[in-house]
Amino acid sequence: MSGVAAVLTLHAQKAGGAVADPHAWTVLDKLAFASYGSVMYVAKLFVPVHLSAIYPYPNVEGKGIGWVFYASLAVVPVALATIVTLCRRVPVVLFGLAFFFINIVLVLQFVTVGQAVMADRYTYLPYVGLFLPLTWWLDRHRGSTAPPLLRTAIAVALIACVPVFMVATWQRCKVWHDAGTLWTDTIQKYPRRIVDAYNNRGYYYRHAGRPDAAIADFDEALRLNPRYALGWANKGNVFFDLERNDSALACYDRALALKPDLDETLNNRGAVRARLGDVRGAVADFTKAIAAAPSSRDAYGNRGLAYEVLNEHEKAIADDRRVIDLDPRNPGNHVYFDAIGTQLQALGRYREAVAAYDDAIRTAPDDGNQRALYYLHRSHGWLGQGDSSRALHDAQEAAKAGVAVDPSYLRSLGG
Repeated sequence: MSGVAAVLTLHAQKAGGAVADPHAWTVLDKLAFASYGSVMYVAKLFVPVHLSAIYPYPNVEGKGIGWVFYASLAVVPVALATIVTLCRRVPVVLFGLAFFFINIVLVLQFVTVGQAVMADRYTYLPYVGLFLPLTWWLDRHRGSTAPPLLRTAIAVALIACVPVFMVATWQRCKVWHDAGTLWTDTIQKYPRRIVDAYNNRGYYYRHAGRPDAAIADFDEALRLNPRYALGWANKGNVFFDLERNDSALACYDRALALKPDLDETLNNRGAVRARLGDVRGAVADFTKAIAAAPSSRDAYGNRGLAYEVLNEHEKAIADDRRVIDLDPRNPGNHVYFDAIGTQLQALGRYREAVAAYDDAIRTAPDDGNQRALYYLHRSHGWLGQGDSSRALHDAQEAAKAGVAVDPSYLRSLGG
């Protein structure tokens, strides 16, 4: 079962673009990374300092990966061989080591995943394998030759560490409070080293209403890696929010030149083109977004709006219906029922339009005046069928709820 889970995990990471080019590092480099991770995981168990959400790979720039990695590569095999030789008749030690390494083997970077050479959060369970031999040795098991005073001293030292580690854990939780604190801490530990840290903090700043800070972080991510498509896309999103449409379009173009199948970016570029009046270009982008992600409700909805502008009502209806079919229970579907009614009414199919408005009214939330607005729309549908009485009733219902209804329209209905 673990093997199947491992294969699925690697497949998911590869599909998400997290698995690096297998030729990015040599076999010797990967062995050095695995050895370094093994050493540092053990070291940070007992001395948990300079912790980081991400520990970046060395910034080689033609200088090699660094002596500390090669030193680890020399130390680990010797240390393991020594321990196994000395403890070959002590099953609990061998079991503990095996438990530790089997549980961390997938994060020792034999397969390069992400930008981290190691990750503390994957060691909680594997550490049981290291504590097991230690606690077994501290126990006064029968036949022990360890000096009681030494065992007692080590036990006291470990117990004394407990409150220290509790406080350190409490303080570390403050770093993980939100994305802003987490990635700021990471950047402070490894400034101008980790592309994802700047990108993720920029994403946080954008949604926190700090567009200037977000753009600064995306710019830094792109300085570190100008071919980082997601960075260009996210920077474009900030410009989109600010309605700096030309800048957003330029960023989206750069992102899609690097990675043409970014469905969200295609959808966003289509929205920018629609803003700029290039509705046909917008339809082309929405269509590409749908091809890249056939279940994208946003892309179908946006293309439906574009078709409406182009007076291609049948196509707009088809897209709006597709949005609803993709998620029939979505609480926002009332908007698309109303849009379908509007398109049907434009085609003179008033009976079908009224049915669509019925669905919009039925699914609209009770609060606000959205439902009342749909009553007004349905009023026009009834009028299209020549039913002035029902048209007047719906128009009056809309007016009672606070919707601005043209008095001349009410008078024309006999109100």
